[in-house]
Amino acid sequence: MTAQPPCITHIIDSLRNGEEISNAAKVLLTTYELANGKTLFDIAKR
Repeated sequence: MTAQPPCITHIIDSLRNGEEISNAAKVLLTTYELANGKTLFDIAKR
């Protein structure tokens, strides 16, 4: 897997820290994960 863009890393770090993220960030993260081969099931498990 290639390195993640900084914006994706920031979103994931925010989620791990229990912070709220915007709806736009949720869409961005989901789109990024789908484009990189994850399924909706894999994404929902997180």
